[in-house]
Amino acid sequence: MVWLENLAPYAWHITATRVDGPAHAVTVAVGATERLELPAGTYAIAQEAPALAQRGSAPAVRHFEFTVAAGEAYRWRLVTLATVARGLER
Repeated sequence: MVWLENLAPYAWHITATRVDGPAHAVTVAVGATERLELPAGTYAIAQEAPALAQRGSAPAVRHFEFTVAAGEAYRWRLVTLATVARGLER
C-alpha cells in the first residue's frame, strides 16, 4: 500500500504500471491524502502535475521505477521545489 500525501498547491496524477498487470491510477487533490493499493512487484511510475503544464511550464512529469515489497506500506509526499507547506519550513 502506498499513501500519497499532496503538500503542493495543485493536484497530482500518479500512474503505476507493472509489466505483467494492469495500470493503477489516482489523482491526488490539493491537501488530500489518497491510498494506492499495489500488489508486490516492480512498477513504472509516472508522477504528473497537469496544472504546471497548463501554465506553460516545462512538462511536469517525472518517471521512475519503484519496487513494492509484500507486507510493506509507503508514504510519498508530493511536492516541488516551489512548494511551501506546513512541516517543510526550516
